[in-house]
Amino acid sequence: MKPEKPRLSQNHHETDDLIKLIATALEEESSIETKLFKNIDLFENNFSNTTFSDCIFESCEFSDGNFSRTDFRDLRFTNCSFSNGNFTDAFFNRCEFINCKLVGADFSDSILQNILFRGCKQNFSNISKARLTTVSFSDCDCSESYFTESQLKMVTLESVNLDNSNFFKTLLKGIDFSNASINNLVVSISDLAGCYVSYDQAAKLSRLLGVKIK
Repeated sequence: MKPEKPRLSQNHHETDDLIKLIATALEEESSIETKLFKNIDLFENNFSNTTFSDCIFESCEFSDGNFSRTDFRDLRFTNCSFSNGNFTDAFFNRCEFINCKLVGADFSDSILQNILFRGCKQNFSNISKARLTTVSFSDCDCSESYFTESQLKMVTLESVNLDNSNFFKTLLKGIDFSNASINNLVVSISDLAGCYVSYDQAAKLSRLLGVKIK
């Protein structure tokens, strides 16, 4: 099942004064809506507790930003950088991340619904204790990432690198790994029940059981 696309308006007002918009939104307890942000460089800024709705972000730099407890609805991010960003306790619904950099980003304890990650570099990310529903990873590098103790429902993986990633205490029933690379996956044996793998992957995973295939 594919994620539902963002519900975006036809016209967005372009602005570069994001800091002022955030201050106003927090003061008025309102959301930032129908805006286009392009080529904004806000390294190590605080965006926590902000609500964004019906916005487009293009080629923006948000590395090391604090997005904890932020509400993201109906957004598209293209060629943006969120490396080492803090998204803990954040909420996402109908969002797209296209060719974004999310290396080391922390999504722990977050809720992600109807999300597309396409062409993203998100190795070393932390998606532990998160709830993912109808989330698609396509052509992404998620190697050496953490998905521990997370809830995965209708998560699809297409040409995804999950080498050395950790799924410990995460139920994987219904997850199809056959189009992903899962070398040296860290996972509980019992949690593999009901997942789908290729023949080659099955041979590698059999080592977790101590089975040696000739």
